[in-house]
Amino acid sequence: MGTSVSWTNAAGSATTQVYRALGTCAGAAAGDFQYIGSSAGTSFLDTRAQGGITYGYKVRGADLC
Repeated sequence: MGTSVSWTNAAGSATTQVYRALGTCAGAAAGDFQYIGSSAGTSFLDTRAQGGITYGYKVRGADLC
């Protein structure tokens, strides 16, 4: 189980970092988002997400430096 998050990669990014907060993106402060993993593709499976709980996700393109 879990939640699948998908996106379109930013130009020039080698990987995408995935962050999660409880609640919605609009209701969460910037500091509420915690890094949960990364992906070289265009999706990420959040295996720790629990049913019945609302999460907000943000992604950030990054290079490999």
